[in-house]
Amino acid sequence: MVRGLKANRTGLIFRLHHCLADGIAGVGILSVLLDASAEAPALPKRKVKFQIPRPRDPLTSLTSEFVDSYSDFVKRILSAMTDLLSMAERVAVNGDPAAADEFATLFPEITAFTERLRFNVIYRGPQKFACTEIPLADVKAIKLKAGASVNDVILALVTASIRRYCELHGDSVKGKLLRIMVPVNLRSNTRTSELGNRISLVPVTIPLDIRQPAKLLAAVHKRTEFLKRMHAAELVSLAGGLIGMFPTSLQGMAGPLASRLPVTPFNLVCTNVPGPQVPLYLLGRKMLHCYPYVPVGGEMAVNCAILSYNGTVYFGFSGDTHAAPDLRKLERLLQECFVELRDAVGLRPPEKKKAARRRRVAPKAATGAGITAPEPVPIISIKPMQYKREAEAASPLQPEKIQAELVVA
Repeated sequence: MVRGLKANRTGLIFRLHHCLADGIAGVGILSVLLDASAEAPALPKRKVKFQIPRPRDPLTSLTSEFVDSYSDFVKRILSAMTDLLSMAERVAVNGDPAAADEFATLFPEITAFTERLRFNVIYRGPQKFACTEIPLADVKAIKLKAGASVNDVILALVTASIRRYCELHGDSVKGKLLRIMVPVNLRSNTRTSELGNRISLVPVTIPLDIRQPAKLLAAVHKRTEFLKRMHAAELVSLAGGLIGMFPTSLQGMAGPLASRLPVTPFNLVCTNVPGPQVPLYLLGRKMLHCYPYVPVGGEMAVNCAILSYNGTVYFGFSGDTHAAPDLRKLERLLQECFVELRDAVGLRPPEKKKAARRRRVAPKAATGAGITAPEPVPIISIKPMQYKREAEAASPLQPEKIQAELVVA
């Protein structure tokens, strides 16, 4: 909890490691911590006592871990074989000869090497954070007009913003591709509230030199639909399961080494998580804004997280200060790309209704019993950059640390 902000507001920093929960699970936990009603719940009168289990005998612990490890190894092999057979069956059943041309066009694009952009350098730190927001209703209207999905619209906006950012620095984008790592939720329709980490990663490769917004959105939609038909999410999940069969100690040693290699599998991460579309409250105070954050590392020194909450889509750009010192320019660039796309599909912002003229009435003097209590002041509404300016002098944290952490992710 970060108190002492302007207008008597408070910020909430919510951080959770990705190995414990993905974005969907994180939103579920956030919905549990906050309330759907403005009525503050009564605090429990009794304290909860936690029972700490006794440490197990070293020999028993070692034997148990060996058995669990072997059992998990066998389960992973059987699961991988089942997934592989299931995917082969679906591809055979849904095979369409007419899709051969599309496969010949897009498959080489997907398998091509990732070309580095200006921010694809080894992460050194510290980080910066930038955020902006657009109405969810407009995103859905664009989706309906273009016959695409909400995620297609998001990817098109991020791609156009990256193109503008590169050109702003004098980089040519002609003939270049932008490879985005898109996390995909693997939960079934009957297990939507399942916690844990149930995602796969899909590489979406988009031409970076498409300047017409509607044409760019169509290109994004074409590629995401192709990846769905190819069952790309399941294939990546299968590969991850096969890697997971290696001992945990080897994975632990390989992870930090792989993150320091000069290899760029993707240009950036773009994770889009649907959040609650009703206002949430904390102790009777309304959460006004919710800014998502995704970490950076390796040669993906700029990433983007998107979260929708209460009718608004929030974009959070995280980046290394050396790779993108002017990260906040992406806020303005994304807004410009949004207006262009909205106009390109034939949408216009709604005209503001003229306020009806009302006769001024002098307010009555309030007396003792007639005075009404003021409404609770909303909290959790400060932007990271604004908090940085206010708390920089009083906080022991570094300014960059403050910027990177004042988000709800």
